[in-house]
Amino acid sequence: MKQIIQLIFCFSMSIWVTGPNAQVSFTQKLDSLHMLIGDQRNLILTCSDNIIGEEPFAILDTLSWFHIVDKGKWTTKDQGVERKIVFTVFDSGYFSIPPLGLFPAKDSVHALGNQLHIEVNYPSDSLNILRPIKSIEETESKFRYMYLIIIGLIFIAGMLFVLYQFFKADRVKPAVIQLAKEKKIWETCLQSLDELESKKLWQNQKVKEYYDELNLILRTYLSSGLKIHALENTSSEIIDFIQKEKPEINNWELLRDCFKESDLAKFANVLPSAERNEKWLTFSKEFILANKELSELILEETRVHWQALIGESMAAQFENPIETVPDELIQLYKNKNAGQLELLHHIIGRNQFQLPEDWIKWHEMHTGIFYRWQLTILNISKNKVAVVAIFLFILPFITLFLPFIAMISIWKKQDIFSRGIFGLSGNNKLVLRNRK
Repeated sequence: MKQIIQLIFCFSMSIWVTGPNAQVSFTQKLDSLHMLIGDQRNLILTCSDNIIGEEPFAILDTLSWFHIVDKGKWTTKDQGVERKIVFTVFDSGYFSIPPLGLFPAKDSVHALGNQLHIEVNYPSDSLNILRPIKSIEETESKFRYMYLIIIGLIFIAGMLFVLYQFFKADRVKPAVIQLAKEKKIWETCLQSLDELESKKLWQNQKVKEYYDELNLILRTYLSSGLKIHALENTSSEIIDFIQKEKPEINNWELLRDCFKESDLAKFANVLPSAERNEKWLTFSKEFILANKELSELILEETRVHWQALIGESMAAQFENPIETVPDELIQLYKNKNAGQLELLHHIIGRNQFQLPEDWIKWHEMHTGIFYRWQLTILNISKNKVAVVAIFLFILPFITLFLPFIAMISIWKKQDIFSRGIFGLSGNNKLVLRNRK
């Protein structure tokens, strides 16, 4: 029945329609009443005369769903003209094309042609088979297992590194036990003078800053190299002391002149000439070198070793009881009370020492997080097997957070692997670490 209706409809659209003007006839028809979205169909226009021109396109342009692919051309056919317009549609549904032939009548415009209807559908596959929406799935890479192996190896290397940090504990290699041999004070001061010269302070109108640093270097040498209380005394007090107590110091008269000119530049805003500025820097170097041997002799006579400072019994804990004590530890030795220092050999072995409390606090200030973790784990249980089991249990977690710990240590400028200032020799005796 449906096919019969469509045939009748097609027949009705193919008839000639005659308007008030009997001399003009016009028809419009489609080559098919059905199409799929995106397909192309023909709209065929036939007219008894070519006077219609481009009139149909003014109406077709108003149809938003109608997309012209090819306008075609008027061609002569039988006793009239014909034009095929190729079009497509991108929406589904039923659409209508109004009459396209417009001819003038009395005081009006007469429309010729039949209204056409076309049905547009989706392709049968898209319409009938509705598939569920799926999330994006990542395809397996052929290198996936390689990546997993690399990550696993990095993780294992991290655990071995952490285990090594715990295992080496406080043991110090014999080659490292040299920290009592610090750089000599005259070498340090000469290096400071070279650095001062490279800054070019007085050349950049920073005369006061130049003499501040020059004066401090000389006072440091007098204090640490010649054992004169120069850092807390005035220039005149220093010169008076040298004149009375240390006349063997070479060139102290020129030192007095250097101090005097430095004070004028610092406190009276006197600007010495460029030649004078150069002169005092050169003199400072010559003064340090001229008194180098005297400095070493004084330091040797005033040298303080463990035995002389803390007594035989406490000094016996050190690998070398007559080793020179660094100045920083001498200055810290104010509280005579002794405390207990605990150092570790291997992963869980402990060694205990009696040392001044101030030294123990100083040691703890220079210890990193790994050292503190190891002591904390050791204090959980006295059973060695249990302690080892705990170490193995927490090892992966420490390794996992190792990158974050490293970033925090860089930000805080801390050494997370530092073991303090004291270490263990091969004989389980106390030694000082080589601190740079």
